[in-house]
Amino acid sequence: MVHARNHFLVEEGITMKNLCDWLMLREGMEVTTNMDDFWLVCDQVGLLKFAKVIDEVVDYMKEGGSLSEYGQWMLQDILSRKSAKHSINKTIAHLNMIRMIWANRWKYQYYSDSTAIKVIARYVYGYLFDRNPMLN
Repeated sequence: MVHARNHFLVEEGITMKNLCDWLMLREGMEVTTNMDDFWLVCDQVGLLKFAKVIDEVVDYMKEGGSLSEYGQWMLQDILSRKSAKHSINKTIAHLNMIRMIWANRWKYQYYSDSTAIKVIARYVYGYLFDRNPMLN
């Protein structure tokens, strides 16, 4: 879920495959996991906004009905996804990532517990000073 959210928040985006993956995972978890516990963990790690909306979109795709405004925005973003541009130059790739985060800053307000500015600041700090970065 963290990986999917991070792809969604920047221009790389998520795809219909990610929605299908979530549906399959959720259906498996409903048999073995207390979903209230799952939502609590999502809240504790800052994923609740994103997880609830992606869950709503999956329900909409499976059963129809209506979507909230956030769900409509997410589905529109998924269906109109642009291809990510990757660079072989590491510095340019990092600058492109910052550009993508900034260009998609509106998503952080609705789907994340952080702001684009905070994410960019952590990203720049990690690039400049962290010699052993943790990848997510």
